[in-house]
Amino acid sequence: MAHEPVELNELDEPIEIDEHADWYKFTLANPSALTVDIFQVPSDVTSRFSLHNATLVAIPGAAPVVQPVVIPGAAWVQPDGETSGSLVLPQLPAGEYFLSVTADEFDVGSESSTNDDPLPDHFTTPYRFQLNIPSGPGNGMCYQPTAAGGSIGNKWGAPNEIKTEHIASPADPGGGIFLLRVESDEVGPSITVKIPGRLGTVVEDGHTHGTAVAFEAGPAQTFEVDIKAADSPGAFRFPITYRLTYSFSPRLDCYEPNDVSSDAAVIQVDEDIDAYFLQKRGFTNHNEDEHHDWYKFTLPTSSPLTLELISLPADTAIKFSLHDADLNELDSWRQTQGVTSGTLMVPMLGAGEYFLSATAGTFAQAGKWAASADPPPIEPPHFATPYQFRLSVP
Repeated sequence: MAHEPVELNELDEPIEIDEHADWYKFTLANPSALTVDIFQVPSDVTSRFSLHNATLVAIPGAAPVVQPVVIPGAAWVQPDGETSGSLVLPQLPAGEYFLSVTADEFDVGSESSTNDDPLPDHFTTPYRFQLNIPSGPGNGMCYQPTAAGGSIGNKWGAPNEIKTEHIASPADPGGGIFLLRVESDEVGPSITVKIPGRLGTVVEDGHTHGTAVAFEAGPAQTFEVDIKAADSPGAFRFPITYRLTYSFSPRLDCYEPNDVSSDAAVIQVDEDIDAYFLQKRGFTNHNEDEHHDWYKFTLPTSSPLTLELISLPADTAIKFSLHDADLNELDSWRQTQGVTSGTLMVPMLGAGEYFLSATAGTFAQAGKWAASADPPPIEPPHFATPYQFRLSVP
């Protein structure tokens, strides 16, 4: 029989059920994928796991009440002969949900037993299931990072000829790093990377016996790669073959996109935050004003607050700004380049919602960065190293 839903505060704890129908309630703090892993169900019962939205329903003459409304297609029905399985929901909005577990059908005669018959399986075997969200912080805001790469072959027909190739980054919210290399037969090509329709260059380089460049890329961005033949091919005659190889290394940032306050990522107090300051390439040249991350958190009661900078890339300066729910700045703290840890203490804050912005200050190395093909380019620290911080209360 259905009863008052049980709160699931810890989603990673296995749940055991040994009644014919049970209701459970849980909350997703952020948009998330969700998997219901069913470890065990009795063999003599057709079990059904169904997910429901928590919906406010108007009641004539009474206050509205929250009731479960089934989500179409969000159910797992036990197949014949199987005692485990999973219900996978690719993406759910933040909010409150109900999960119902019911016994749709029992095998004939399985609801009773005599001295001559063994006990029905559901008499002794409980249901066991577990709710899982994707690994990583942010209650499932993470994504599967996408590595990419390829190779393009072409020919120059004359000295100084420029060939233009196009490459695109995956749609990963956190962006990543492109490494490009051009190789040819003793020609000494040069390479220039641009954003279509924009003036200036992202990065450029040219060296004898090949060239390589690396640069930050935002999600789903297209780049023009101009590859220029040398003035003189030396002992070689045109046409001369070259090959462009490229690779994209993603940077997993579970809080992106959060570059503006309206996209602030929800975080929890006493949670370690790892995120990257990577160029989103709204401009062709490196632009430090684009390195913003916004976060949102809630204090249930009045309390002092401590912000601890755990680590910071060695080439980066950072500024944290604390804002109230109306985005009025309450306090700020700047950490200079080369100092990779520190603490900001706020004596007392009232209960409520707050915003925290993190802004990258100066970088020790310019964003237009390139190096020779041999050895490969050496990445600036902030390319590969996240900044880490934690909010805590007593």
